[in-house]
Amino acid sequence: MAAGFRRRLACLTAPRASSYLRRTRHKKLSYARARSASLPGRFHPVVAGLHDAANEVLGWTEAPASAQAGTEWIGDGVGHLGRLLAGLTDLLHHPQAQDPLRHSRRPGGKAAAPWAERLLDDLLLLADAHGCFREALLSLKQLLAEAHAAVRRRDAARLAAALRARRRSDRDISRLASTLRALSHRSCSSAASTSDSGEAALAEAVAAATCAAAAASAAIFAGLASASASSASRALTSPTSASSPAKAAPVWWVSDLLRWRRRTVSVAACESSGSPRGTKETPSEECCDEEEDERKAAMERLRGLEESVVAAEDGCEQVYRALVNARVSLLNVLTPCF
Repeated sequence: MAAGFRRRLACLTAPRASSYLRRTRHKKLSYARARSASLPGRFHPVVAGLHDAANEVLGWTEAPASAQAGTEWIGDGVGHLGRLLAGLTDLLHHPQAQDPLRHSRRPGGKAAAPWAERLLDDLLLLADAHGCFREALLSLKQLLAEAHAAVRRRDAARLAAALRARRRSDRDISRLASTLRALSHRSCSSAASTSDSGEAALAEAVAAATCAAAAASAAIFAGLASASASSASRALTSPTSASSPAKAAPVWWVSDLLRWRRRTVSVAACESSGSPRGTKETPSEECCDEEEDERKAAMERLRGLEESVVAAEDGCEQVYRALVNARVSLLNVLTPCF
């Protein structure tokens, strides 16, 4: 009797929470239940965070850069890429994101889902591109050191050889950028061609992430190649002109070095002729001062480009590791456990 009496008191004193909540927040609770039951959906935090990171990366690529291929610009791009790939790895580690991948690899399934196979190919292509970019950066750093030494020593032949090799390196980097740009422009319609809504949302988020990563990588590659070409083709005062800046680069560098050499010879001839010290500066001396300023400006441009190459090399190493980790995570999910 005491137990029954207590039950009656509880019913009288405390309102029924379930009926109260159903009466006041029925629609909101049903939406919350549907949201938690359909993970991973577009509104799931991991998927939504991946979409936000992809939008940030695309916004960075579309925004005009005040200092193209500068250290800060490259650092911002690498930071956006790192956050995007970290979000992709977190999504692949999510248990409910792994379920559709594991179902497709069961004995009844012949192969993984098409969007998963495409993600494997895209991650491999991105990793290969960043690996080739690292090799090109190592070569470019050596060529910049050669050009720096040639400008300092006023060696025209050595500088011309370094610039020819730099043009080849710039073309290789531009090809990598065009390859990744084509990957970023591909259609994502095939990624969402699945009957399950959760799997379709997952495929859409993954496709958006890979496209954004390819776009950001292409922007970094193209920006560095453009900065390298512009630093070599920025003519001071050249007597000749060419159809393209890349072809004009060795012409003005060699002509400037020959002009510097002629000025040095003329100054030495003036000094050997025994001109008095108190006289006014000769035009040759004024030209030598102008030539020295031009040479210092060229060395400063080379130094700035070297800093950008070092920043790109460090960032590329981080992005390469993140791409490898994401692909390994996907392979661990797709590989059946025995």
